[in-house]
Amino acid sequence: MGLATSPKMGLTKQKKTNSKQSVGVVLTTEQQTAFATLTSIGVTEGVARELAQTCELELIEAWVRYARKAGSLTDEAAFVVKKLKTGEKPPVKRPKTEEEKRAERYARYVGGKYANLVQH
Repeated sequence: MGLATSPKMGLTKQKKTNSKQSVGVVLTTEQQTAFATLTSIGVTEGVARELAQTCELELIEAWVRYARKAGSLTDEAAFVVKKLKTGEKPPVKRPKTEEEKRAERYARYVGGKYANLVQH
């Protein structure tokens, strides 16, 4: 009696085989940095190796930086992996204008818990 395999199971076996084959590949210095960056946020070694070989270091570092600063993510690793696999670019933070900086400084001194004590 043979084992029945589903297409999904076959795909899983194929992915495992491919990742085992890439384990023997030596990573460049840049790829090693990318690998270390990804594993530092909890990405598994197999996925980190794959992404380190296929994604640019700058893109990996940008998404990891974004995920760490977001604060509201329940799984930084999954978020970063998804963004890298889809090829999405991280959002670019626009520099603040002088007017925006001035408004923030003003709000810091005049707003907040003790704003009613500030005499204008």
